[in-house]
Amino acid sequence: MRLSAFLIVFVIFVCTHAAHAQQKLSDGTDGGSFVANADAILELASKQKGLLHARVALVASNSPAPLSAHVAGMMVYNTENRNDVVAGIYYNNGAKWVLGSA
Repeated sequence: MRLSAFLIVFVIFVCTHAAHAQQKLSDGTDGGSFVANADAILELASKQKGLLHARVALVASNSPAPLSAHVAGMMVYNTENRNDVVAGIYYNNGAKWVLGSA
């Protein structure tokens, strides 16, 4: 009986803390703390490296392809120049792909 009670408490503890988890990934060059920004679920930190987006070949801004559907907030690097899309970082607004501005 004690073991099952311990397991229940442990599972509840893990579930409640996993729901509030944050992660900071650092290569150690940023000189900052190892604590993620309180408003971020994921923080990347480096003074020598960057973020590499998924590289895809978009067909057109109104087509979700090569994804199966438009997903608001999705970001990709488009490798193609065709129809109304050019190479660059795009985000999806839920209805179409939008070229990020510089």
